[in-house]
Amino acid sequence: MRHARGSLCWFAALAMLASAMVTGASSGTVELIDTLSDHTQDVNVVRFSPDGSILASGSWDETLRLWTAEEVRSLLGHGSSVQSVVFSPDGRTLASGSADRTVKLWDVDSGKEIATLTGHVGSVNAVAFSPDGDTLASGALDHLIILWEMVAGTHWEARATLDGHKHGVRAVAFSPDGSVLASGSQDNTIRIWDVATDSEIRSMGAEGHAFYAAVAFSPDGQALASGNADGSITIWDVGTGEEIRTILRQGPQNPSGHTASALSVAFSPDGRILASGSQDSTVKLWEVQAIALEQHAITNIQFSPPSPATLGFNDGVSFTFEYTTTHPEGVRIVGRPMTEGRVASNIAVNYPVDYPTGQGSGSGFFTIRAGAQTVDQVWLMMFAAGTNNLLYEVLVDVSYTYR
Repeated sequence: MRHARGSLCWFAALAMLASAMVTGASSGTVELIDTLSDHTQDVNVVRFSPDGSILASGSWDETLRLWTAEEVRSLLGHGSSVQSVVFSPDGRTLASGSADRTVKLWDVDSGKEIATLTGHVGSVNAVAFSPDGDTLASGALDHLIILWEMVAGTHWEARATLDGHKHGVRAVAFSPDGSVLASGSQDNTIRIWDVATDSEIRSMGAEGHAFYAAVAFSPDGQALASGNADGSITIWDVGTGEEIRTILRQGPQNPSGHTASALSVAFSPDGRILASGSQDSTVKLWEVQAIALEQHAITNIQFSPPSPATLGFNDGVSFTFEYTTTHPEGVRIVGRPMTEGRVASNIAVNYPVDYPTGQGSGSGFFTIRAGAQTVDQVWLMMFAAGTNNLLYEVLVDVSYTYR
């Protein structure tokens, strides 16, 4: 049986997580559990079934895969790349959106196609069922979101069209109570929609991220995960629209991260596993320990002298920032100059400073003592005070040439 060993390892991990007592629940840590490899081209999307027993994935190889502990099944029918998949709330139906401009509905048990929905004039990159299963949202490269209603049996009709994004819609997701819909777009925004009135509530996003290729609510509705085109994954506070944490793409700061765009994200039903599918042809499973219980941010970062600048050795660069943290013991914030993805050599920095819980401001300093190089990023890190527990990090693009 192909890939049985990896599948069994993955479901054993899920079983252990379901029965084990989770420690360090407020730390916001994430750990890689397993990597599943079966698709022959880019993995665009992953989704758990409501009971967590099946993981569905869709790929540029024009197939859907259904992963269980016993087998891997393939569903064939789309004429182009499978861009998105989603299970109905009862787990009996799977919807898929494709670059062939259609939405298809599948019977999960038999693997047979139930219906094909047409109406978009661009690639259908996103599909999502409402919690009651009676509404299906689809988002496409035509900038539009269509809300479909089941009117009888397997017959679906378009109910409303949401028009607000300036570029292609790449992701849609209903909140657990079904009252709002989140959408991610190539216009570099995430928009929140009121489903009852078909109107936009707010638009949000973070500087420095590429467009948002995927969105998914946590089971409690408090957090929203986004898969980003730069390969990172961001977790947002739904109530405030603020960024809680970002899992960086693969590099010195995160060797387990994706190496290409994160095209899909999905929480397991208990919220402890976050699955991400990437253009690097892998599905990664992350252990998420109560990541939304704490909120952390470093914002309004300013540098002096301003970037870009050419400096001599031992010429200092100072920076200021504002921070937010709910960690009860306070935090320590440090900054490191980076060169081509690594901490720069021959550096001098200020001694780390501890900051109290809440909101405030701080400052830091760095210089290069010797060795011609260009500082192209500054890495700011927030640790729990007195520990090496990383709570939050951000990379800021700069250009300081030392010679």
